[in-house]
Amino acid sequence: EDFIKFKALRHLDISHNRFGGEMPNLGTMNRLEYLFLGGNGFASGPFPTWITELTNLRELSLKGSSVTGEFPAAINYLSNLEFLDLHFNKIEGSIPSFIGFLSGLKHLLLKNNQMTGQLPTELDHLTNLEVLLLEQNNFSGDANMICSQKESFDALTMFVSDCAGEKLNCPCCSICCEEGDKTCNAFDWEGNLDPIWEYGFKRERYSYEQGPKMWVP
Repeated sequence: EDFIKFKALRHLDISHNRFGGEMPNLGTMNRLEYLFLGGNGFASGPFPTWITELTNLRELSLKGSSVTGEFPAAINYLSNLEFLDLHFNKIEGSIPSFIGFLSGLKHLLLKNNQMTGQLPTELDHLTNLEVLLLEQNNFSGDANMICSQKESFDALTMFVSDCAGEKLNCPCCSICCEEGDKTCNAFDWEGNLDPIWEYGFKRERYSYEQGPKMWVP
């Protein structure tokens, strides 16, 4: 938890190390805009509540962090989010309706969880989406809130779900996976192009490992 001394930090990436135990409480680092903690050995547990203090966050990745419980209500406080990566966790329940308040989201990665239920109609508020990964969950119903107004989602270049079967209908998906098929879209979807000083430490584009390159204006 020595990181909390650096309260002026805007970018903190400690992903893919060997940190273990409880996830550190970084709630006092409220200037953070980029926070990447995934790929460590943190103890399994619910989404950290201290995230609500980090209202300046634009990017948050807890990929593969053994996060349990339902989709975190704390996300509702992060109105500036553009990139949210929660894939490879153990999140349960449905996507809540308040997801629609995060209208600036460009990248939403929820694949490989244990989520269920129908997709909320409020997804139709996320018209800035470029990447939406929902596969390897257990969603049902349809994605009409997006597919019926594809012209409003003209930036959405990658939309993946378990729509190859009969449970979820998604005619506008880029890839339709079979439910339970872990080989479908099995790329290491990890934003790997860091912000650099020439752009004021703001990310100018995204690149994904083995995935398509996504440009952010």
